[in-house]
Amino acid sequence: MNKEHRTQYERLFAYVQNIVRTRGLSEYIDNYGTFREKEIKEGDYRYVLQQYIDTYHKHSFYEWHDAPKHDVKKPIITYDETTNILTIVAFSMFRKPDENFLKIFVEEHLDVINNKCNGIILDIAKHHGGGPSPILNGLYPIIGDVTLYGMIGKNPKTTKVETVWWNLKNGKTKSSFTQLLPLQKDLLWQKPLIIIASNKTASAGEHLGLAFQHRKNCTVIGTTPTTKGLLTHNIPFKIGKNDGDLILTSFKMINCKNEIVQDETLHMDIVCDDVYTKARELILFHNLH
Repeated sequence: MNKEHRTQYERLFAYVQNIVRTRGLSEYIDNYGTFREKEIKEGDYRYVLQQYIDTYHKHSFYEWHDAPKHDVKKPIITYDETTNILTIVAFSMFRKPDENFLKIFVEEHLDVINNKCNGIILDIAKHHGGGPSPILNGLYPIIGDVTLYGMIGKNPKTTKVETVWWNLKNGKTKSSFTQLLPLQKDLLWQKPLIIIASNKTASAGEHLGLAFQHRKNCTVIGTTPTTKGLLTHNIPFKIGKNDGDLILTSFKMINCKNEIVQDETLHMDIVCDDVYTKARELILFHNLH
């Protein structure tokens, strides 16, 4: 970390810590946003913050006026009967009634997808975070049981290094200390799966790309070399009421090659200007051979 980043990091850390120390954790939560671990005690909270200084991986600062707005809507699904390509455009958030939208579509069209579809395009270019599970659960009928990725980091309360695995089994994603299946297990889907990402793809959006990258017939493409760079399990701390979030890494990610993603970023397999044209070419080329 360079000196400038360290200075900014410590300044923001001190800002949050001072509020908690002088006014109490409850006032921080009430006025600046909700910390995920609501039940954490004030002393433990400061200890957690200090641990992030001591076990620093990476931090990002989201300024709200620059941060992309979360698209709270169900995915857009289209099927091109000329090319027999299924396209799924995934957004950041789901309203509760829409959580099973993709799953219902896949189940209702499973015969066509398995027998006629030449390939799938999964567009996560505008997926800025919020949770990968609705998309992964929805695709379960065609990808099957799989250990998607792992997360490794130091538990700030126990100081022990822990590895947690994200498994997709029986239609649902669940985290566990047990790796249920080999990381490089092939998906049920043996045709092309093209992931379209961008430098706006962040956090849970990056998790989706990580779940498929390096697997057989899966390719990640985009107009930029990398995604946003929040490919972590992270904890956001509000900085002021109108400034933004300090995003602190808690766990780094492990891909299906059993490699820790040290730079916390998803790298495109292919960089090009016209991602949809390239995606269709990859799918149709595969089906010609």
